[in-house]
Amino acid sequence: MNTLYMNRTKTITILAAFLLLLTVAGELLLGVIFPGYVAKGHLVVPLIFFAIYATAVATVNIAHDAKQFLRQYMVFKTVKLLASLAAMLVLAFVFREQVKGVLVSFLIYYLATMILENAFVLYTKKRLAK
Repeated sequence: MNTLYMNRTKTITILAAFLLLLTVAGELLLGVIFPGYVAKGHLVVPLIFFAIYATAVATVNIAHDAKQFLRQYMVFKTVKLLASLAAMLVLAFVFREQVKGVLVSFLIYYLATMILENAFVLYTKKRLAK
């Protein structure tokens, strides 16, 4: 059975594993490069991205039409951008003394999740073409 539908639980699990792997790798890298770094504000960032993407996975249905898929994807990108900007502002105010580390961590997670997101979109476009 060749179906486009991807199980939501599987998608959320892949996302959680990706964010956990990225967090562990980041912590190990920070420990090697900056052994005295003890700020923990950057550990909130993966939770924010998990909340954004889990909400998107739970609410968006993957369309079987390319136009509908593109429309939903662009709405998701816009909402994600606005939610990310709002989260950056909140993090900057909450973690004032650690603002540089938290915002750099946020940007790294943003770029990493953008790569994962683009891989998913390419996979879905390829499946829609079949």
